[in-house]
Amino acid sequence: MAKKDKKSSRLVFLKKMTFLILGAILVYFFYYRTDDWMRTSALFKIREIYCDPSLEFLKSSPLLSLKGKNLYTLDLKAVQRRLKAQYPEISSLRLLKRYPDRLLVVVERRVAHARLAFKNHQVIVDDQGSILALGGHVPDLPLISGLNFSRLEPQVGATVKGQDFKLALKILKEFATHPELNQFKITRLKIDSQSEILLFILSRHPDKGFGRFAGPRESRQRWGDLKIIIDAENIPDKINMLSMVLAQARNEMGGVKYIDLRFKEAVLGKKSSE
Repeated sequence: MAKKDKKSSRLVFLKKMTFLILGAILVYFFYYRTDDWMRTSALFKIREIYCDPSLEFLKSSPLLSLKGKNLYTLDLKAVQRRLKAQYPEISSLRLLKRYPDRLLVVVERRVAHARLAFKNHQVIVDDQGSILALGGHVPDLPLISGLNFSRLEPQVGATVKGQDFKLALKILKEFATHPELNQFKITRLKIDSQSEILLFILSRHPDKGFGRFAGPRESRQRWGDLKIIIDAENIPDKINMLSMVLAQARNEMGGVKYIDLRFKEAVLGKKSSE
């Protein structure tokens, strides 16, 4: 009986192994044939590339060369790396395969936030300090300058670092969060010393309100933007004080040359009579 049991168990084992081997061969053959078919079939050639129409700059990008390529074999990571290297204004990029023949492009674009002066040049940066362009004049963006920026050797795609730059971004962000300051914009921000930071602000509506700070049109042209002096301590408090000063003393600003916010109470410096 024992010998018969051993023989029967061996037969069962051999049958199972045979089925497993045959199954593995069939799976491998099916996979190989399917993989080969997907790599060569015209069904998987890319016919449509869907991208936000607002991203005009991508229309002449390497994306166009992907049409007609095989979607199944497309190396998405390689294409993403190439596009991000070519377009530093892209903060996030994802390519999604939509079988059988579509490619979906999801892009988040960096937004120009400020101009940064270095030596005799300017660069455009976003709110994280990424350099989007070398040169270019965008008058609506605030111009950041200072002694520590003069040593920069910027490259497109690089990130500006340093405490002064972080401080400048913090000031711009805090200024933008105050609804009372919405009618004003920072035109220049100069950090030569963290104990004396200069902001120059201007009304977004020169004929409504801010014109009264400087008097008649001739005076506005002569004196330019209103100068604000702060330091690096308690930036939110300084900007809050500025909003209150501009709101409360609006009718008393006609002869003001600058506002110094480095003390417990704001100091309004008067212009000379000349």
